[in-house]
Amino acid sequence: MAALTDLERRLVETAVAGQTLDLRAAPERELRAGLVRDVLLGEHGPVDARGLQVRGAALVGPLDLDGLQTRVRLRLRVRSARIRRSSGRSRRPRGGLSTRHPTPPPHAGFPAGSGVAGSG
Repeated sequence: MAALTDLERRLVETAVAGQTLDLRAAPERELRAGLVRDVLLGEHGPVDARGLQVRGAALVGPLDLDGLQTRVRLRLRVRSARIRRSSGRSRRPRGGLSTRHPTPPPHAGFPAGSGVAGSG
């Protein structure tokens, strides 16, 4: 990935600090969707337990979360974005995207970390 812009560096810094990056009143709002994935994967440092939290961003490019496994919570309230599905098609989310349980509870009878998730 290309060098980070000042805004993208702020995204990384707020994720590491566990803060929300609020761009609703900012003149610059564009963030590369690929960077969001990289931050979730910890490629720019460890993300705080509160997760990646962004408001008012315009994501550039599709946000590909297919096959992503992370313990980091994601909370996006974006102006515009495209989420890529495993089918290869993409869709625009309405309002935002949030994950409540970054790691599903283990299924009864299977050890935690076995890859078998419970239904709730």
